[in-house]
Amino acid sequence: MKQILKTILLPLFLITALSLNNCATIFSGTSQDVEINAKPQGTTIIILGGTIGKIIRYGAKIQSFIDIFSEYLDEEDKKVLERYSFESLITAVILEVRGVVPVERSMSQEVAKVLAKIPRSYKVKVLNTFGMEEFALAPVKTELKTSGGYAVIGYMSGKKIVVKEINTRLNWTILWNVLNGFILLPIDVLTGAYKKLTPLELDMELNEPGEKLSDYQAQGPNQKILILVN
Repeated sequence: MKQILKTILLPLFLITALSLNNCATIFSGTSQDVEINAKPQGTTIIILGGTIGKIIRYGAKIQSFIDIFSEYLDEEDKKVLERYSFESLITAVILEVRGVVPVERSMSQEVAKVLAKIPRSYKVKVLNTFGMEEFALAPVKTELKTSGGYAVIGYMSGKKIVVKEINTRLNWTILWNVLNGFILLPIDVLTGAYKKLTPLELDMELNEPGEKLSDYQAQGPNQKILILVN
């Protein structure tokens, strides 16, 4: 009897854990609908997965940026870049590649001179290869694969960028909390699968003023959201 109860209750515990952490989950799927809202109106949303997303999510290191573009940088260039955050530099590159804001407007002149040495074609290749998922004005509705986490950057001219995280790993602290407050979630009686919840929502608010991207100092993502268990 105990074994039967464990078999029935454990999956429900897992699902509840996800729901309490502002998440949506499907155990039978490989993707999740995500809706990102931001203030002020007109905020640009950048979603990064892959290598670039991981660098930001696990504590962005400026050395990673330097390593990615090292073949075009000399020692003096590297010293210049070391004074800035990975998030601000990769955002500057993305805005330039997308034709939104030239680097000389988003960063200091010394950084603009260094980044100008890197061919645009190589910048595009890096973004396409290492994790550019989405670039659009908020609100953004998209579908993300559940095979990895994502970093989300909110950009607005005159404001400091905001960096948040969408994660796919189970947070065992959340699970433990659930075990002390059990709540049942709906199950599809026809398929036995847990119902897909409404699209995961992520809200961003850019409040702090900042004339340049370089005003942002690396702090890591300031909000983690669990989507689903792989």
